[in-house]
Amino acid sequence: MEKLGVVIFIVGILVSVCAFVADKVDHIPAVLKLLAPGYARAQTAIEKLKSAKTLEPSDAGFAEISKLFFERAASENAPELLATLSIRKLTRQTAMMAFGESQVGEVVPVEAELSNGQKVQWDLKQIEAQATSLKESRIFHFSVGFFVLGLIIATAGFLIDHFCGRPKV
Repeated sequence: MEKLGVVIFIVGILVSVCAFVADKVDHIPAVLKLLAPGYARAQTAIEKLKSAKTLEPSDAGFAEISKLFFERAASENAPELLATLSIRKLTRQTAMMAFGESQVGEVVPVEAELSNGQKVQWDLKQIEAQATSLKESRIFHFSVGFFVLGLIIATAGFLIDHFCGRPKV
């Protein structure tokens, strides 16, 4: 019984370390792929879009980017319309400078070619921001959950060691 408290305490510390690693997941690609696979695939697609200018349905991460596109389009279009559409191809256009009341700076348009032949413009920065949302919520909840679990286990180990592990004098 004496060693049980120490073992539980160490397990709690290890779980807390896992929470820390999850919080710093941007610096550990292998863990990022494990905890936020959708984000990792979307990032692969964004990098291909930046370097090759086109993204096809067969490319890694295309499904994630397509899903992001339709999530954004859902706020502006009827669900019945969107249910019939799919993206054939994404093409990065030439960057340009934009000046306006709310925006000043470089804009990199991305053209989405839809299954009905329509072409819709999208901004690469919007794609990147939406892709980041695939990671942030999931990683935060994972980190908090593991951190709290680690604290509970460490506290239980300490209490077991304190009350059950030491002989009363």
